[in-house]
Amino acid sequence: MKEPIICLCLLLWIGLQSCMAQVADTVYTRRHFLPENIVNSEAYRMTHISLPLMIVGLSTVNRDKRFRSMRNSYIPTLRYHHDDYLQYAPAVLLTGLKASGVEGASTWSKMLTADALSVGILAITVNSLKLSTNRLRPDRTDHKSFPSGHSATAFMTATMLHKEYGLTRSPFYSIAGYSLATATALSRQLNNKHWFSDVLVGAGIGIVSTEMGYFLADQIFGNRGRIRQDKAYKPYVTDKKYGYLGLQTGYGIRANIKLPHDIEIGQLQGVYAALTGAGYFSDHWGVAGKAAFSQAAPDFKYKTYFALHPEADVKTDQVLSKSLTYSNFVLGLEYSTQVIPGIQAGGSVLGGVAWAGSYRIDFVKETDFSSTRTLFKTDSHMIPNIDLNCHLQRFVHTHMGVKLFFNYNLGFSDSHYSYYPLAENPIYGKGRYNLHSFAFGAEVSALLWRK
Repeated sequence: MKEPIICLCLLLWIGLQSCMAQVADTVYTRRHFLPENIVNSEAYRMTHISLPLMIVGLSTVNRDKRFRSMRNSYIPTLRYHHDDYLQYAPAVLLTGLKASGVEGASTWSKMLTADALSVGILAITVNSLKLSTNRLRPDRTDHKSFPSGHSATAFMTATMLHKEYGLTRSPFYSIAGYSLATATALSRQLNNKHWFSDVLVGAGIGIVSTEMGYFLADQIFGNRGRIRQDKAYKPYVTDKKYGYLGLQTGYGIRANIKLPHDIEIGQLQGVYAALTGAGYFSDHWGVAGKAAFSQAAPDFKYKTYFALHPEADVKTDQVLSKSLTYSNFVLGLEYSTQVIPGIQAGGSVLGGVAWAGSYRIDFVKETDFSSTRTLFKTDSHMIPNIDLNCHLQRFVHTHMGVKLFFNYNLGFSDSHYSYYPLAENPIYGKGRYNLHSFAFGAEVSALLWRK
């Protein structure tokens, strides 16, 4: 079952934008399940983020069209060129800080050497893979889709910023760099220039290229060229109130939906993503909000329909069913409590509005393969909804938390529909039904502590 792999893939990718955990964390490096000699090795330090990204990216190749269908459900014609420039934004920030006299980890000579080596490694790797794989882009413009060079460049420069300033001065430099890199990777998909697996592998290549570049620079310069040492951070804080901004990703399941006129949609499976945030006003209670987006593959129960309408089965060769999209925006209360040091458990009760996308079912007749005939369609509509969530969170760093979550959402739909029975006049009506959906996955949060 590949959906859990997708959840892990999304977690690793989105987690990079909040990447503040230090490689040399003196507390948590001793608590790995892996042997001590592996965790402390240079190979592990250089690849423990990039290698899983690339492996999971390759494992999702056969799911690329599902992620693309989510994009096409919302913005099928989007095309902007900002990502051509956004990929260099972390490098501009890095150079600007250095030029303005803000000390980073390295001298100019060592930093430029490390960066030049990183660029060389990335260029050879990316161009070699593009030529050897010859993969067609989603927009079919050329065969240079795999891997994403823009994503690789953005994550390479973000890792440079992380190593120079995020580790030595403030983790918020890392947040800025990886946020810009993630925005670049997202833009490549939104602009229909790359598949999901392209940007994941590209991100992994970008990170490991920088790690290798800095490793080689250390071999060349030795102890020379180092200005500032990495900071040590507390893994968690327990005596302050906090807020957070997070990104959830996971696997969604929507329960069966029975529509009028014998139209039944079976259990749907798809992808789920959400932007979350909360501010705690006491030790345990806070005000929380969420904007969630999901897309599920269609599953029209055509056998049930044909059993009741055999005349349609005779005249139909293929059934086309549009993916279902659902977006909800909710506010409410969240509760959280510490169960053991560094581990929080809690949940939230939220309510608000949701936007249920349009849905349609088309028949392709045996006598005319060039045309389709609509059987049923609903309009896009706004509905009230209730959202319940429970989670288990670990503070892996002063400014970073990782959650496992389970979510239930109930939408109260009241939709206009059009039904086109064969050889009969169209029927227009309004149907009421509840939309039950479940999602589970992981969240990476940036923690904001009050002083």
